[in-house]
Amino acid sequence: MRFRRTDIPALLAVLMVLLLAGLLVVLVFWPDPVRPDRTDAPQWLKELCMTGACQWHPWEEIVIHHSGTDQGNLDIIDRYHRTKRHWESAGYHFVIGNGTNSTDGEIEVGPRWFNQEEGSHCRGHNDKAIGICLIGNFEKTGQKPSMMQMLSLAQLTAYLTLRLGIPVEQVHGHRDMSGAVTLCPGKNFPMNGFIPLVEALRNDYRPH
Repeated sequence: MRFRRTDIPALLAVLMVLLLAGLLVVLVFWPDPVRPDRTDAPQWLKELCMTGACQWHPWEEIVIHHSGTDQGNLDIIDRYHRTKRHWESAGYHFVIGNGTNSTDGEIEVGPRWFNQEEGSHCRGHNDKAIGICLIGNFEKTGQKPSMMQMLSLAQLTAYLTLRLGIPVEQVHGHRDMSGAVTLCPGKNFPMNGFIPLVEALRNDYRPH
């Protein structure tokens, strides 16, 4: 069969239709390139709950802290709490690095989370509050959490609140807890911007 020059426009039209149809199929069925799984949290977040944590402990609150130091990580805090305060382990359940002694935004999981033990970070609330500490001193002028720290904190908080049934209203800075006499997590911690970010991520992680 021979094609005439006059057949070219018709062939181009058919090819264009096929191309558009293929593109439509890709757009409908291909995973979102930015958020490939809109109906669930990332696997690394799920793994944080692969303990008795999400089964029996009555966690009711999340308390945000800063370390009050320019650098550090979970091991350093753990060593200090054991040797200076004579605690069994670091008082926080999670520590988020700032790029000094651990990766910027790295979430380190403490023994108290793995063992489902109450924390030692907020007097009067330790039996029911999850303690999350960001490395840094956000009371210092010009020092604030890094973008990676805030993202990791928001992801962790959003998932834990959903998984454990903790209302967003029960996420506070240490200074805002009843009975607390502290400036922690510091005047430069952006609580007003943090809570909306948590709420947005909760909507992404909640099954649609």
